Amino acid sequence: MQFHFQNQSGNVIAPARRGISVALVQVGLAAAMLTGSSCAAAAAPSAPLLVTRSIVVSAPADKVWKVVGNFGDMSYFSAAVKSTEIVSGRNNQPGAQRRITLKEGGVVVETLTARKERPYRLSYRMDESPLPVSNYRSTISVIPSGQDSKVTWSGQFNSRAAAEDGDQVAVKAITGLYDAGLASIKEVAER
Repeated sequence: MQFHFQNQSGNVIAPARRGISVALVQVGLAAAMLTGSSCAAAAAPSAPLLVTRSIVVSAPADKVWKVVGNFGDMSYFSAAVKSTEIVSGRNNQPGAQRRITLKEGGVVVETLTARKERPYRLSYRMDESPLPVSNYRSTISVIPSGQDSKVTWSGQFNSRAAAEDGDQVAVKAITGLYDAGLASIKEVAER
């Protein structure tokens, strides 16, 4: 996997790391979610932060898109997601809103902002979440690469973590989310 994270000015927030285990990612997400209620206490929004993660999947893009391209179905992320349901609008149409119930008990509400077939791209915003972020917008894309596919998940958001190192807390939470999600997409698509 490749990744980088930086603020909008291009300054790197922390050095890139490889080999983050799914177990550590889950612990990081759980910690971020537990601190979610105190995150709203941040005095002022930070500058927008960016996280981009990619993974190569040994499956054709059409197959990978069937796993990730249905906005109303996050069953591929079964390690973290208990259920997903469309609560407003029509699935896979801009404006559709999904409610994600997490296995840890949290709830995330997201709205689809764009979805394209070829190139495969799904964009959404997070409306409610226990994560320490606000103004979150994200895109997942699937690009063919021979018989394989490259899946890229990128997001822009502000930190709402009250800690002095709030930007790093937010980046760590989103990086952990993307790592775990991409690993799940790869596992399911390569079956």
